[in-house]
Amino acid sequence: LRARQSMSKKWGVVLGSHSYQPDSGVHEWDVRLSHCPKGHVFIGVATRECSTSTYLGHDNHGWGFICTGALWHGHGKVKSSYGEPMRTGGVVRVKENIVERLTHVANQY
Repeated sequence: LRARQSMSKKWGVVLGSHSYQPDSGVHEWDVRLSHCPKGHVFIGVATRECSTSTYLGHDNHGWGFICTGALWHGHGKVKSSYGEPMRTGGVVRVKENIVERLTHVANQY
């Protein structure tokens, strides 16, 4: 999956086409950031009900890790320093444990 933000000063969400069934175990994927301007990129997980017209973590249907290192959910910052800030050219690994309902996001440089 490849995505590009073509508009400035507007949020948007790209959802993958692969979904995971309940109790399906642990899943991992990498995200390469070819461009990460001013930290305004979120990476994370969401349900199909997630709004695609705002940022990931804006509603209760997604969790978003922003490039600056904070975690967002339910229209607010849940944790200010969830992880290391992301940067242009970096690779971020997302690991989701469906059974335990845990998601981990980490830089993979």
